[in-house]
Amino acid sequence: MLEKEKSTSSRITIDPTVCHGKPTTRGSRLLVTTVLELLAGGASWPELREDYPGLETEDIQACLEYAAQLAHLSELENAQVIELNQQMMRVWF
Repeated sequence: MLEKEKSTSSRITIDPTVCHGKPTTRGSRLLVTTVLELLAGGASWPELREDYPGLETEDIQACLEYAAQLAHLSELENAQVIELNQQMMRVWF
C-alpha cells in the first residue's frame, strides 16, 4: 500500500495557487474531480488520454486511488484528515 500512496501523491498535487487549492493531476490544471466525473459519465481511459494529451494512465489511476482514500475519511479523526492532506500535498515555494 505504501507504494500506491507514493504513486498517488506524486501524481496528484494540491497547490493553493492552482485551481484554488483543489487537487489536480501533476503539473496541470486538470482537476481530479473532472477526471472522476468524466469516468462516472462513461468516458473511457483512452478517451480521457485523447482529450487531455498530457494525462497518463498512471494519472487516471492516481485519481481513482485518491478518491478511494477520501471515501474512508468518515472513519478518520480530524488529525488523520490533516495528515492525509499533507501527504497528498506538494506545495510550490
